[in-house]
Amino acid sequence: MTTKSKKSKKEPEVSFYTNKKGEKKCRFRHRYYDSLGYRKEKPGQGFSSENAAIQALLQVKTEIANDNVKKVEADQLTVAEWMD
Repeated sequence: MTTKSKKSKKEPEVSFYTNKKGEKKCRFRHRYYDSLGYRKEKPGQGFSSENAAIQALLQVKTEIANDNVKKVEADQLTVAEWMD
């Protein structure tokens, strides 16, 4: 179970937390709106350093900006696509 998280001073979407083993870890939570105007969220956690979390966050932001986020139509969803 995690305890209260502390925000990073470098990046407001990155925060620190302590896991059950007492290790200090970093996570990010990027909130954005997709092309249809729906609110979405991309979380990531388990990073050993703040810089690693920031790099992963920047990669997610780049993928979203370049529209490389995988889109699947719900009515044409196959089992293989659902597994991905």
